[in-house]
Parts: sequence; C-alpha cells; structure tokens
Amino acid sequence: MLYDYSPMAMRDVGNIREMFSSISGRYDLLNHLLSFNIDRRWRKKLIAMIPARSRLVLDYCCGTSDLGILAAKSEKSIIGLDFSHEMLVEGSRKILKEGLNHTVCLIEADAHVLPLKDGSVDTIMTAFGIRNLVDLERGFSEMARVLTAGGTALIIEFSNPTNIFIKMLYYPYLRFLLPLFGTLISGNRNAYHYLTSTIMAFPEPEKIRQIMEKAGFEKANLKGLSGGIVTLYIANKRTGEQ
Repeated sequence: MLYDYSPMAMRDVGNIREMFSSISGRYDLLNHLLSFNIDRRWRKKLIAMIPARSRLVLDYCCGTSDLGILAAKSEKSIIGLDFSHEMLVEGSRKILKEGLNHTVCLIEADAHVLPLKDGSVDTIMTAFGIRNLVDLERGFSEMARVLTAGGTALIIEFSNPTNIFIKMLYYPYLRFLLPLFGTLISGNRNAYHYLTSTIMAFPEPEKIRQIMEKAGFEKANLKGLSGGIVTLYIANKRTGEQ
C-alpha cells in the first residue's frame, strides 16, 4: 500500500535516494544540531533495548551508521543496509575510524527488497528510516521475513507530540526554523522541507502498530520520547511466521 505522506516531488525512490546522497557529508552534523543533540540520547535508548541473546543485528536504513556503530560497541555483529551509496561511504569512514570494520558490514540495497535469507537476523533496528519508505507494508513484511521467529524489531521514528506545551514550541520550529537552518547548513532546500512535510503527515503510532501486526509482528509496545516528538516501537515477530 502506498501512503501519500511524501511530497509529490519526492514520492519516487530514486528522488529520495538522490536527496539523501546530496546531504550525506553534513547529515550527522545536521542531525545533532537540529535536534539539539537529543538524537544521541534517543539512539542510546534504542540500543539499550536490543535483547542480550541477539547475535546478528540488521541496521535497516542505516544512513551513516551512527546506530550500527553504537550497537557494535556493545559487542553485536551488525549488517548496515541503505540505498544511498554516499551515505554508506560516510558510514564506512566512521566505522574504520572506530576500528569496527570487522564487526560492521555495510550493504547497498533497497529496504523494500532485502538481500537476506528468511529468518537470518535476530534483531532489526532503525532510527528515522521508515518514514522514507515508499511502501510501509512491504518494508515491514521484509523486516518480518528476515527476522528469526520471535526476533525483535526496534524502531525510532518522529511522531506528533502529545504534550500541549511541547506542541506550542515544536510545530513553529518544525515548520519554519528547521527548514531554514537545514537549508542554510546543507545548501539543499528540498531536503529539509521534505523532512518537515513527512514528519507532519506520517501516520500516527497506532496506525504504524496496525501495519506491523498485519506484516507479521506481535502487538508493538509504543514508547513516546521527549514528549512524543519521537516514538520507540518495540515488537517481536510472531512465532510460527515463515
């Protein structure tokens, strides 16, 4: 099922890939600056939820591998997957710098068609990746396919805040200041208008939970972080699913 939350100019996977590739060099800097460094805390919360039994972890839509590097430091074997070659190049540089090149393997591929065997990974994690999928149902179905029975999906994604005071500050920032700062720093106007529009129009957490259940997951546990600015989804693949 295709969702209409992406701007029409960015609905094509190729356009989205090109946009992310164009900002790859400043992607990490912008993430930290525009979130006031809170994104680091969100990622650490996700990493803390990886089950101890997990041996192989898929970093889905890994971008520049911030999440994978954190998980690798907790002695997990990581496969990082992304469709942007330039993002993966940036990630490779960081992995080499951290001395984790024997622990983190990067793959360039479409997240809608994972080049992995059924039931081959113990945990899937992703931070701010599913909002960029053209087909959410297909993406979640692929996640479920490659997970072991009972395997865990850990997802952090933007959502609409629930706290009224945070809303009063967050929406003006999201609509006006974030695109302005993002454009000035990255030089790419479309990228940060795309970010704002996809956050605003992305399905509510309950809807995402329904899509996950349809794809083969048990009922997801939802945790709102920072007043609901982001949501952490924790779900296990249903046992008996093929």
